[in-house]
Amino acid sequence: MRLEEQFILQVDPGRRRIVLSRQAADGAGVLHLITCGRASFPRILPAVQGFLPQGGRDLDGRPRCYRLGEAEGARMALLLWALTARLRPGRAMLVRQGIAAMSTAEVYYWFARVLLRHRRAIRALRILLAGE
Repeated sequence: MRLEEQFILQVDPGRRRIVLSRQAADGAGVLHLITCGRASFPRILPAVQGFLPQGGRDLDGRPRCYRLGEAEGARMALLLWALTARLRPGRAMLVRQGIAAMSTAEVYYWFARVLLRHRRAIRALRILLAGE
């Protein structure tokens, strides 16, 4: 039986912050992946809500913590990494749609690429999805 890694997404509307971390399958440690702060929060929150269970309707101003499976967490990481840069609304929409349409294998491929070569891989992903 293969153990899956867990991703932990913390959304705090009061502090205007989104944090994504990855917990090892054996529970040994937590790796911080990304924090989206005050400046990017309003841009990114609608995209994050689209990927959350029930569309993130339970975000009522209180902090929430979501446990995501391996594939969903990798997809969320790609979304957050790709949208932290200021993109035109049309391009941001293309990036969101492109990440949502990716197969699980594509998500894992891009997730591994970004972990190894962060800036270049994110730029390549945005160019691929939005023609930036």
